[in-house]
Amino acid sequence: MAETQLNQLKQIVEQELAGSDLYLVEIELKGDERNRVIWIYIESAEGSASVDRYAKLSRTIGDAIDNQNLFKGKYRLNVSSPGTDRPLVDIRQYYTNKGRKCSVHYYVGQTEHKVEGTLKQVEDHYIIVDDGKQQHQIPFNNIVETRILAVL
Repeated sequence: MAETQLNQLKQIVEQELAGSDLYLVEIELKGDERNRVIWIYIESAEGSASVDRYAKLSRTIGDAIDNQNLFKGKYRLNVSSPGTDRPLVDIRQYYTNKGRKCSVHYYVGQTEHKVEGTLKQVEDHYIIVDDGKQQHQIPFNNIVETRILAVL
């Protein structure tokens, strides 16, 4: 049931974001059907969105959830940006974080590596991270996790 609800919720969110600079990063459903907690993480292709925009989205998404009777019990809805404490999960997040310090865990063959440095370049299939000594070209397919460490 949660998978169906998740897909329906994703459709609701994407409809609300259509035509804007905002995009859906991730949805998390926590709790059980009697006491659901919904986390919706949204990012702006322009870099950042105001608290007022997130509040308005929360109201419109909440109204759509209620109109479709998506959740039977009570729920709490949280709509926000992912923040720097969450890993990057969408390629568009790399573009908006270009120039920031990051930590990247990635594989080369069977060996896991970690590099910390500045996210210098973002291309369709790879990123370049400068650690101050060298530039590391890392294919997206090899990345395990990327976290932003600081806003420069």
